[in-house]
Parts: sequence; C-alpha cells; structure tokens
Amino acid sequence: MEIYVGRQPILNSDRETVAYELLYRSGEKNAFPGMDGTAATSNLINNAFYSMDINEIVGGKRLFVNFTRELLLSGPPMLDPNKVVIEILEDVLVDEALIQALKALTHKGFKLALDDFVLNEASRPLIPLADYIKVDWRASSKEETGGIIDAARQAATGRNIKLLAEKIETYEEFRQALNLGFTCFQGYFFARPSVIKGKDLSPGVWSMLRLMTAVQGNHLDINEISDIITKDPALCYKLLKVVNVAAVGLRQPVSSVKQAIVLLGEIEIRRWISVLLLAHLSADKPTELMKTACVRASFGERLAKAAGQADLASNAFFMGLFSLMDAVLERPIEKILKPLPVAPAVSRALIDSKGPLAPYLEFMLAYEQGHLYDMARLMDALRINDETAIRCYLEAVKWADEGGAAAAG
Repeated sequence: MEIYVGRQPILNSDRETVAYELLYRSGEKNAFPGMDGTAATSNLINNAFYSMDINEIVGGKRLFVNFTRELLLSGPPMLDPNKVVIEILEDVLVDEALIQALKALTHKGFKLALDDFVLNEASRPLIPLADYIKVDWRASSKEETGGIIDAARQAATGRNIKLLAEKIETYEEFRQALNLGFTCFQGYFFARPSVIKGKDLSPGVWSMLRLMTAVQGNHLDINEISDIITKDPALCYKLLKVVNVAAVGLRQPVSSVKQAIVLLGEIEIRRWISVLLLAHLSADKPTELMKTACVRASFGERLAKAAGQADLASNAFFMGLFSLMDAVLERPIEKILKPLPVAPAVSRALIDSKGPLAPYLEFMLAYEQGHLYDMARLMDALRINDETAIRCYLEAVKWADEGGAAAAG
C-alpha cells in the first residue's frame, strides 16, 4: 500500500534548514484531506516512524509533529525526544490536566511548540512551557505579534524561547520578522511543502482485532501479544521500527518479539497499538464510528456494574466495542468474530441478539435512538433508573472524549 508524508522546512535567520514540520497526506496531492486530528496524527506517526525511514525524510534534523489534546493527555507513543518537537494545536483546551501532561512531556525531554499561537488569558500559561512559539504572520496584527513577543521575553528568564514566523511569503516579510527578533521561519518564500511517497506493510485485520482484545485487560499477557505480533510480518516490522528508539544504547540487538515488548513496557506498547488501530482500522472510515463504538463499550461496562452484574462488565465492554465493527470493516459481524477469542456471550449478543448481554446492547441502541418505551422496558429488566442510565452514558462520552477512543486499542 502506498503511503505519503508531507514535510515543510523550517529555516534559521541564515535561511538554512534546521528542522521540518511533518504533515499528514493521504495522496500525492499536497493538501490536508480533512479528517479528525487524532486520526491524522496517528496515520502520520504510522507512516513516518513505523513504515518509512524517518532519517531519509528529515535527514537527521528535528521534526515538528502536531498533537491533539487527546494525544497529549494519553501521551505520545515511543518517539525520540531528541528529534521530535511536539506542536500544541491552537484549538487545544488549556486546563490543569493539559498543563500537567505537558510538564510530563518536558520531563521526558520533549521540546514543545505552540502552533498558530494567539495570546489570551487561557493560552498564557503555556508560554513558560514552550521552546518555540509559532506566529501566523498573515493572521496576526502588529499589536498581537508585539504582545506575543513581550510575553515570550518575560517568560524566558533562564530559557531560550524561539519565535517562529509562519506563512512568510516575501523577502520583506522575512526581513520584518527578523528585525522583530524571530529566529525561525516557515513559509512559501522559502519552500512549499513537499510530499514523500513510500510503501506500507499493512498488518492483517485479524491481527489488529486480536491486539484490540488482548490489551483490554488490567495486565498485558506478554506471551499472547508476542504470539499475535510474531505471526504478522508487518507488525514485527513496525514493532522493531518503534523499539529502535528504546534500544538506543543497548549493547545487544533485540533478538525476539518478546524482548522488544518487554523493552517498550506496558504503557508504551498500549500507546503503540492505539496508534496502529487508529491508523489502520479507521482508515477511510468515519471517525465518528470509532468514537461511537468506544462510547458504547464504556456505556455497556458501566451499565453492567450499575445493574449489579459486574461479572458481565468486561464482556459488555467488548460487545460495545465490536458492535460497529461490521460497518468499519464492511463485513458481516459473524465473519469478524469467528476467528477471534471473544466470549461466547459477546458473539451471541451481537450475532443472534440473545444471551445475558443482549438487553444491554438493546438498551444502548434504544438510548441512542431515543426510543423511550423500549428504554423504560429495558431499565426495568436491568433494574436501573433514569438517573443511573444518564450518568453512565455521560461518563462514557467523557471517557471517549478524553482519550478512551485512542486507548480503546
């Protein structure tokens, strides 16, 4: 399968390329295809880091990658902090959770860039954490740019916050930005983004689905994860690509898939699998389908616990997660579930609408569609009330919004 990565150079005051911003592209057309930011970054990471040779793309220079709030809160997958600058998008909600996540990233050695920065009370707390502040030259007034420069200088005591002027299109604009103290530059005056094409080894759909089920437990079964990856050449290749970052400094090369998994650790292997799931299972599919599946998964889990059937909670989660997989993969649900090690109760509910989980699935659908009569009947059967149902649903939506969708893998 052909894959693509866009890149645009970032230059210093001598007009020398010092870094590249990586951009997600779905084809040779040099334009963003218009998709959810988290899915776009996941695809970009898969293409640039897990499939292509990143050194051939950037030649050893630093690279800037956009991150959504969801990815910032869950933490980036295994990336080299000496090479990757994490760009915080301008529409990211700034709160204490985000600030703490950014501090954790800086403690790991990552440098942070504020993309298309606009100074206001909400965004001001980000300045002391930033290494780069990117200003849209064409969208910012002289007053706004001056305010950003002053704020950066005030916050830069003992630190070097670099100002980066974006969308520079003429020599005069370059000279003006240079005189104001900008030291990094990006724009059509220097170079337009270019698209690099490569080939991707796509993991098997069944391997991805097996990984999805394998990482849902509280503790990873390393033998099971190893068995899945070992049987899929594409997954082995991608694992070795990402483990290269962790393997820097090791005296011996990684000699087995199991060793690579142990080296990454539980947190990183979960993040890596999450990126793969978003990049491959949701390719060319509405992101809303994946999010709805995640909401259903959490909703079912919470309903089972609230109904006093905690023993069904885990299976209710899987049932919700797989309830839209036929739409995502465009295959009958029975063919999707047949080779997977899912509980019989999950298969029975999804295929035949029978068994102990069936009322939960029926209630999820009735709740989404607003069928009040069916909702009332099923709440009686499950022994839950309106308040409990609403609470479970809102908590499930919050879980999906705050990173559950990415972590569902």
